[in-house]
Amino acid sequence: MRYRRKPPEIEAIQYLADGSNWREIDAFIGGCEWSVALPMMPIAKVPTPCGIVELHPGDWVRRDNLVSSAVWVSKDEVFSRVYEPVTRENVDIDAYVRNLVEKKND
Repeated sequence: MRYRRKPPEIEAIQYLADGSNWREIDAFIGGCEWSVALPMMPIAKVPTPCGIVELHPGDWVRRDNLVSSAVWVSKDEVFSRVYEPVTRENVDIDAYVRNLVEKKND
């Protein structure tokens, strides 16, 4: 699912509380070190620009820039305050196109 920080869009995925989507998280990150915490819950060690951060169930992994491979870990409480799902109703197509043109001209 795509989310946006008001206004730039990001890619993000939430690590589910039951840990069942750990393979999807691993693919999103591009591979990372995993360990198992009790009771049998996979915990990821995610390389971020600020160092290694543990990813726990309920946390989000996000990329701010769709071109960059850098990822960040956010607690659900923080992520939910800053980001909202992208829908057809809240997409500003004109701003999106202007942003693409500006990036191309840089």
